Amino acid sequence: MSVLLPTRFLKKIVVYAYIVLLNIIEGENNMKNFTDLKSLYNHLEKNATDYNSQQIGNLFQKLRDLKDNENKYNEAEKAQWEVDFFKFKVKDGKLKSMFTGTNGEGEVTECPSLDKFDDRTYEYLIGRLDSISNPLLKARYSHILWCSPKKHVKYAKRAVDSYLELVKIYEAKDKKEPDKCYGLAVQEAMKSAYSIAFQIKYKTDEMKVELKRLVTTFNFKSSSSFALRANLIELMLKAKRRFSKEDFLGFENVCWQVSESLIESGNIHDAIVMLELGEKVDQKLEKKTHDQRRRIAELYETLMKEAEKDNNLSSLVFCQSALENYRKIKDKDKINELEKKYSELKISMKLEEFKKEINQTEQIKFYREVAEKVVQNDTDEIIKFLMFDKNLLPKYKDMQEIAEKLGKNFGIQHLSPTIEVDQSGHLVQHFADEEEKKYYEILQLYDMELKLNKIHLINEIFFTAIRENKLSSGFSSKKCG
Repeated sequence: MSVLLPTRFLKKIVVYAYIVLLNIIEGENNMKNFTDLKSLYNHLEKNATDYNSQQIGNLFQKLRDLKDNENKYNEAEKAQWEVDFFKFKVKDGKLKSMFTGTNGEGEVTECPSLDKFDDRTYEYLIGRLDSISNPLLKARYSHILWCSPKKHVKYAKRAVDSYLELVKIYEAKDKKEPDKCYGLAVQEAMKSAYSIAFQIKYKTDEMKVELKRLVTTFNFKSSSSFALRANLIELMLKAKRRFSKEDFLGFENVCWQVSESLIESGNIHDAIVMLELGEKVDQKLEKKTHDQRRRIAELYETLMKEAEKDNNLSSLVFCQSALENYRKIKDKDKINELEKKYSELKISMKLEEFKKEINQTEQIKFYREVAEKVVQNDTDEIIKFLMFDKNLLPKYKDMQEIAEKLGKNFGIQHLSPTIEVDQSGHLVQHFADEEEKKYYEILQLYDMELKLNKIHLINEIFFTAIRENKLSSGFSSKKCG
């Protein structure tokens, strides 16, 4: 059996797998080998900030495998604890498991999980924290303890201090190598410090000063210049009660400066994001410093013209966005011009479809085996399984995680608005801002997972049950009761 898969999804999957494979190979080639915990501890004490958390986890994983083969299970267990410590994802100051799924009973399972740690694990973790000085290790260990049953404010304070120290370290690295992603490490360390600091009311004034310093003075030549500033400004704007308008002084000019630089480099989409933030900053400051809205309208018009050259469907959306922005500033001439342009584009756009066939023979064979096992139960149990088993439908959280990974590796998919049009070229749905596009991507992945996998399993269960007279293909003539 085969199913038709849209080319854009196939390309995403293939390229994503290729990038992941290259990263794994590169990481493995650069990874040092250690024969005992002490040598790895000493190495990380000096060099931990040269690695990301996943790479540190991989170092301990290799050592764990070595100790398992040597039957040294005590050291292997400690190495496994370290693997778990560094497999947690830290986002906006919160610890998240790397993998989340369900077991055979439909219960949520996470890996790694704080629930799996016992007193021996925490005793080891506290001992490690007390024996180190490296800020990356201190931040990770103290952050875990702050989120654990051993929660104590002293761990939160250590985490904040360590994250602030990391900000300076990564900022210095960024100045030396601005093309690397150290600026993103600065951003994440700052967001973690900020999140924990305001939870415990610790160094909150220092947080404000540091956030403002990063927005106004961080290396403008860094490849992370836009991302860091956009994310930190957005963070501050959302926390309305924590920041006064004085905290945003100077941001309006930073936003304009960065947007002009992005336009010069051809990155119009990010320039629009920066201009919109600049407008919000102006509103916060209760003044108007630049004509951001007109600049945004002009940029959407530029995008429209570029897309039109390639008969790209997105020209419709860019035209509509330009039109909406000219309406906000009440530019009647531009409004009339673009209304006519929109009508022309709607007629001229050609819709095309590309498909790719993939073989699902083995997958269907597996589903039939599952169906045979399910149908061995009584009819009531089969119906309950179809009604309540959580594995029969895609899980929103799984689709969300995949969408986030694709977004990180394929940022280009979020550069332009996502649209849905009918057969006549009329705009049906428009997903413009970042959250809307992320949600649309999740819906697409959900639909693809349902069509490629889950629906075939459900069908096999129904067909097998009907064949075995466990279910009927029609309605019974008997009334209930």
